[in-house]
Amino acid sequence: MESNTIKKLKQTIYKYQFSLEQDRALSAFSEVSLKLAEQLLKDNADDISPSAFTVWWQANYRLYANQQMMITSLNFKGSSSDQSQPEEDEYIEITNQGPAILDLEGWSIEAGPNQKMTFKENTLIASRQTIRIYTFDKGEFSFNSHHAIWNNRGDKAKLYDENANLVSQWWYGREAEQDVYISHIAFDGNDRYSEGDEYVEITNLSPAWVDISSWVLGGGHADDFVFSEGSQIAPFGSIRVYTNKLDAKTGGYSWDSKRAIWNNHAGHAYLNGLGQRIVSDYSYAK
Repeated sequence: MESNTIKKLKQTIYKYQFSLEQDRALSAFSEVSLKLAEQLLKDNADDISPSAFTVWWQANYRLYANQQMMITSLNFKGSSSDQSQPEEDEYIEITNQGPAILDLEGWSIEAGPNQKMTFKENTLIASRQTIRIYTFDKGEFSFNSHHAIWNNRGDKAKLYDENANLVSQWWYGREAEQDVYISHIAFDGNDRYSEGDEYVEITNLSPAWVDISSWVLGGGHADDFVFSEGSQIAPFGSIRVYTNKLDAKTGGYSWDSKRAIWNNHAGHAYLNGLGQRIVSDYSYAK
């Protein structure tokens, strides 16, 4: 029979795996997991049950699995030299960013209705390993599709685990525009003359990673700032574009302007997405 300690562990596992949002689950579970481990040692000081520790370890592993795997890149335009079919090299990449080797058997990537790829058994992904899943029948992993699946104007990619729990999302283009906005402009910097610490803050209100490659930020006394390939904003995260300062913690974006960009009395900024579609406007006055 299971001890009360094991039953309590299992109840806690269930609660924290299915009741909390994923971005909060890890820290919350870690605290409870440590407390239960301490209680386990206290209750079984003379005879620690191996089965209890097994449950505790498996619980940690299962939770960390869903925290480890992430969509990290999506090449929706393709790069084939054959201009008649440039989408031939479409792909999506996922990365194991945690410490454990994962078996992705039963996990799946969804590119929309009827566009789903499921990983086969013994798909082992090492720590820090990235795998690429092509659209066409190419490479080790693919959707084995005969036509492009990623919409060049915008789409949503979703990664699910073997129990159909949503693990990671990646949005781009029109599918991302409604959740991204200019949230703040620090227009009066402290740096003397150049005001290099001025910045524009851009916020992502969605639960997905948002790809803002080739998006344009402008409106100040400088040329438009064009986000380079690979630019992204974390779920519910923000980035800053400074006038003349590099800050890795906020994305590492800078105009590298030797003079102030934003008027200290009033101004306007705009953020345009793919195809110069207006994503956000921001006006301010002192």
